[in-house]
Amino acid sequence: MLVIHRNPIGLVLLRKTCRLCVVCETLIVDEAEMNRLIDALPADRPGASPYLVLGTLDAKTWREGMSGSVAIHQVRDHMADFKAYMRVDITPRHWARRD
Repeated sequence: MLVIHRNPIGLVLLRKTCRLCVVCETLIVDEAEMNRLIDALPADRPGASPYLVLGTLDAKTWREGMSGSVAIHQVRDHMADFKAYMRVDITPRHWARRD
């Protein structure tokens, strides 16, 4: 589960499956897929406000949040913050003529 902050909504607890590299402990999310999910949230205008993924949340606290009975301090206490943010762009390899 991801903890996301988006203006003007505030905190969003999103159940999203992500890839995990166990060797380097890196959580991998496709940016285009995340943008589609975030734009689907109710807001003033889709795509108008940026968002920040703050960390991950345990399943128990997420379930309590879905029922509306979780406080902000519980989210903070049960959230695992990210150590760093990285952007990885993939350049596909292919044969091409030199110009």
